[in-house]
Amino acid sequence: MDSPNTLILEHYFPSDVLKITEVIETDKIIIHMKSLSRTCVCPRCHQTLKHYHGTYTRKV
Repeated sequence: MDSPNTLILEHYFPSDVLKITEVIETDKIIIHMKSLSRTCVCPRCHQTLKHYHGTYTRKV
């Protein structure tokens, strides 16, 4: 059983759509992820894309 202080990332980031590539723990936790989808809709230009179009940072 996991301790109460264990962070189980799969509960928050489903592994069927996101791959966690790196976790950095200091005074904060930084999680680097990569999407596993082949296409997506760009939130800025609203086009369906099949190639890399950019990255962004999110705070939780």
